[in-house]
Amino acid sequence: MKIAHQAQDKKEGHAQNNRDPFKTDGNYFPNEVSSITKETTGIGGALWDIFRREDTEKLEAYLRKHSNEFRHIYCSPVKQVVHPIHDQCFYLTLEHKKKLKEEFGVEPWTFEQKLGEAVFIPAGCPHQVRNLKSCTKVAVDFVSPENVHICMLLTDEFRRLPKNHKAREDKLELILFNMKAAAVLINKSHH
Repeated sequence: MKIAHQAQDKKEGHAQNNRDPFKTDGNYFPNEVSSITKETTGIGGALWDIFRREDTEKLEAYLRKHSNEFRHIYCSPVKQVVHPIHDQCFYLTLEHKKKLKEEFGVEPWTFEQKLGEAVFIPAGCPHQVRNLKSCTKVAVDFVSPENVHICMLLTDEFRRLPKNHKAREDKLELILFNMKAAAVLINKSHH
């Protein structure tokens, strides 16, 4: 599997050198982590693809149509598609992104996140991320008054997922909590 991932990285132009990922300057797991400098800010940590909210239906149609071409955990085939985006079992490779553009006219904003950078994802935009090195993810979700309508649509989508779906409970609670907070802000601004 590691060889297959390295081949995919090479094909997509994100090949990493073959050095030991845990070895730094001859020391394993060093106690001191170097600070962010001009030299280190050029180091890419993750590859992002963010799709326009307006392209969600076309993206879902593409994923359903080509679901048998994807592999999930341990390279096993995707057995069932409940919701092509919320299932989080598809990763579009360069080949799939080309096919998506040819068949549906959809292409993502693609960029490499560098060390020390934050990524803001507009409400309702499907996205995928692939770590190019070991990374720590810190996510903060918020609802602005301008996007409450999108959150309502997402809440409805999550509510319709099967009760045992992994995305259902966490997201539903989070969206409802954030919507209540946004409602409080809207009420305060009107007084």
